[in-house]
Amino acid sequence: MSFYVVITLDAQNVKGSITTRLNKEINLRGDWEVAINDTNLIEGEADYYVFCDFVDYTFINDGLAPLIGIIKSAEPAKMYVRVNKKRFSSINMEIKFHLTKDLPATILNDSYFILHFRKA
Repeated sequence: MSFYVVITLDAQNVKGSITTRLNKEINLRGDWEVAINDTNLIEGEADYYVFCDFVDYTFINDGLAPLIGIIKSAEPAKMYVRVNKKRFSSINMEIKFHLTKDLPATILNDSYFILHFRKA
């Protein structure tokens, strides 16, 4: 069992943080995981680190962060992460240029993310 959520980004409104309100609440039962399945995020050779509020924390050096994906030259590395929030009606994401420093990415083009949810 799986499903997709598509998030579109208006470049004029994105400065590192994205909040998307869903028109229907998602209510997951059991264990689920999610990955960035596709994106058209392109900014030259920039690498992006995408964090999301409903996934489990990942160890990054000596800290923890809710990392959902790493995008290198517009190709997401499909890394499935366990969903820790079973009920949500909005998705909050943060896109950064650096994994451990607080360098929010500025998106210059309208873009999208396709999130793939699957039963664990």
